[in-house]
Amino acid sequence: MKSHPRSLAYTLLLLVSLPCVAVDLETAIRESWRAEDPIAQLAREVRASPQEFSYTELAIRVSRELFPELDENGGKAFKQELDALAERLRKPLKKARTTADKAEAIADLLYGELGLRTEANEKPMQEQPKHYFPHAVLNDKRGVCLGFSMIYLCLAERLELPLVAAHAPQHIYLKWLSGEETISIETTRRGRTYSESDFRDRYRLTEKETKENEYFTPAGRLAVLGDLLNGAAWFSSIGTAKRKLSPKRAVLFGQLCVAIGPKNYNNWDTLAQAYSYAGEHKAALAALERTLALRPSSSSQTENFWQERLEEFKKAAEQ
Repeated sequence: MKSHPRSLAYTLLLLVSLPCVAVDLETAIRESWRAEDPIAQLAREVRASPQEFSYTELAIRVSRELFPELDENGGKAFKQELDALAERLRKPLKKARTTADKAEAIADLLYGELGLRTEANEKPMQEQPKHYFPHAVLNDKRGVCLGFSMIYLCLAERLELPLVAAHAPQHIYLKWLSGEETISIETTRRGRTYSESDFRDRYRLTEKETKENEYFTPAGRLAVLGDLLNGAAWFSSIGTAKRKLSPKRAVLFGQLCVAIGPKNYNNWDTLAQAYSYAGEHKAALAALERTLALRPSSSSQTENFWQERLEEFKKAAEQ
């Protein structure tokens, strides 16, 4: 649904009324980089040397936190499945003449032969992690933008294709960066391709919103790791994950995804939910207020959704 722009006065009110805990919130986010946790260690290593990590490895490392079946053997099986899919693509990619033809070849395999479909019926707070993490998407044949985009990226690194991730409001998609042209790939529309300008026009963002949130710009491995951490923290905090993170670790994952992408309002909203899950309601309210201050007017949820969420968090913080 189309949302209504917030008033300037409301935005300014949020910016000046953040509670004192916001200062401690910023400190906690910075300190999350130094946490003695395997995932924090991974984040530090990816930040230092992103090219040393494959998208496949990042997907497995984070997915394993929620999916008990993705143990060493499960991870090996997932890699083999991706290897096999890449091999099936080599011949049609070699025959393709243009960038759009190559993108179509990938889409034909994923959405045509494999029968992957977009999961479009999930309601807020009821989303399922199996639609967001690539090994589960391949198994369930249903997915959303993050799960599909991760499959594309995992295949691209095997086939040496110039695909990178990029963000739009509440969304991740792909950019194919070639010497001749740049095209955008919408994975939730069966791999449909767009020109750069046509894709941007879908969101009707102002130049200020685009710059402030770093939308439509190439996102590297660290940013994609932040998206995966966001998912793990979110699904643990709303309780739909098969194996949930503890409240403490959900908060840490939320802090890390904010530390990686501080301009992404979805990261702040996930951190707010993680703090709520942990019973730290004042910190949750501070993070939610930051969410609202960053949220562009074109986000999909209505003003009523955000107002109800804000009231719920305020009530919890006052108790």
